[in-house]
Amino acid sequence: MPSVTDHEPPGSTAEERPAKSDEQSPPFSPLVSRARYGLLLVTLAGVYVAAAKVGLALAVINPSATAVWAPTGIAIGASLVFGYRAWPAFLLGAFLANITTTGSVGSSVFIAAGNTLEGLTGAWLVNRYANGRLAFETPSGVFKFAAGAAGVAPFVSATIGVTSLSILGYSSWQAYGPVWSTWWLGDATGALIVAPLVVIYSNRPAVRWGKHRALEAGALYLLVVVSAYFVFNDAVSPVARHYPVGFVIIPVLVWAAFRLGRRATATAILLIAALAIWGTLRGLGVFAVSDQNASLILLQSYMAVLSITFVSLAAAVRQRDQLLLEEHRSRSLAETALKAREEFLSIASHELRTPVASLKGSAQLLRRRRERGEIDFQRFDRMLSIIDETADRLTALVNELLDVSRIQTNHLELSAESLDLSMLLENAVDGARVEMGEKHAFSLYVGAPHSAIWADAERLGQVWGNLLDNAVKYSPLGGTVDVRLQRTEDGGFLVTVHDPGIGLPAGAEEAIFEPFSRAPNAMAGHFAGMGLGLYICRKIVELHGGRIWAESSGEGDGTDVHVWLPHYVAGTAAMASD
Repeated sequence: MPSVTDHEPPGSTAEERPAKSDEQSPPFSPLVSRARYGLLLVTLAGVYVAAAKVGLALAVINPSATAVWAPTGIAIGASLVFGYRAWPAFLLGAFLANITTTGSVGSSVFIAAGNTLEGLTGAWLVNRYANGRLAFETPSGVFKFAAGAAGVAPFVSATIGVTSLSILGYSSWQAYGPVWSTWWLGDATGALIVAPLVVIYSNRPAVRWGKHRALEAGALYLLVVVSAYFVFNDAVSPVARHYPVGFVIIPVLVWAAFRLGRRATATAILLIAALAIWGTLRGLGVFAVSDQNASLILLQSYMAVLSITFVSLAAAVRQRDQLLLEEHRSRSLAETALKAREEFLSIASHELRTPVASLKGSAQLLRRRRERGEIDFQRFDRMLSIIDETADRLTALVNELLDVSRIQTNHLELSAESLDLSMLLENAVDGARVEMGEKHAFSLYVGAPHSAIWADAERLGQVWGNLLDNAVKYSPLGGTVDVRLQRTEDGGFLVTVHDPGIGLPAGAEEAIFEPFSRAPNAMAGHFAGMGLGLYICRKIVELHGGRIWAESSGEGDGTDVHVWLPHYVAGTAAMASD
């Protein structure tokens, strides 16, 4: 917010907000340079090639068909995170990985095209039917992701790839079914294990665990390693392989899903998959059979089931926690509203009872004097003045309540025009001198004459009147209320109303602008008021595109209330909408 000299409004720096995570396949920002875009593509292509070479090294049934294929998850996850324009990285990565494996340009081109279409198809299906990057926020999103990205998309790559191999003579047509099913399963499992990890990690800021939670996470990952080694490595004896020892993994993943969330669950699944593949390739573990490709197919089917089950369980736990949090917030809001209503009824009843009692007492006294024939015109005039003042007070209270109702229903409207702020302030101070000049002094310094603003004269007059009334109310008799108008560095205007009164205790500067809220020392001093005036002032100032805030050195040191308003330039209205 603009300032003048050392008057900087509190909270003026921009609040940091998390980036939106609900964009469906967001495009690259135009601010991203071509160099950065190229670097991103090269990085993705390098990661893709590395993962592809690992997968192809495990190919058994055909050099180009493997049951372990993480690149599918990389392509789909990156397309969801960075957008469809990441496709050149996957095309290049798939081509380089295959050309250095089979040595055929033709088959490498077809396979690369199929892998690229697979990634784009999977991302499109997830964006269209599974809420895009938010697919892993709910169990239904996880299942839709599995159906589209792991079920349908691998058909594209497997069909194009195996067909091109068969046509070009790198695979026999008789082996089409086994090669195709191995290809499809490897891609599907890669999508289920790798893509959730990529998307979940990109959607959320870094996890900040406390000491106890970090120790718990360390214990979880240690148990993951121990249990995976037991199931998939030397710890399983030949006799134990005939028992369902694979279920040993399940309690660990349940722990991860319920206690540590989706990130820990997806990470644990990837870690289990790596250890399981390592053990199975060595002929160890519950899924190791005489045929290595069959072993990997059995293992990958098992890992696919684990991924779908526990990623969806982690999403369900998160959804439950979100519902509980929303319920808690709703309950807190309801309790706050109930408390505010009770405070309002208490304050309103007290504030309204006093002027009503005064009116009734004055009317009864006049009636008795009339009945007794006691006509004292001087006292009669004084009683009429009391009745007028009390009626004005009642009218002001009712108007405050009506303004609060208009604010809360967004019906507080302004009739704005180009005005001179210095003239508005002079009129307000002159009016205060007439009404309260006998008990208080007023000074006005205008450091910015001819200060043009776009404003509603009546509503701004309401603001100045309220601020001057408060300054008088909380100041000792004979005190001087200072009003200053200055121009700020950005061309706007700053109005400061200073009183030498009771001041504000620490922490009350913001609270006094909330409805039905008053400073503790004001309540202790039994000063009249419902705590609505400054709340209404803040809303009026904000409707004018400005800001209002208070400063005080402490109790007994007076208070400064600042109002900043934008400068009016002919042809433009600087007023903000509510």
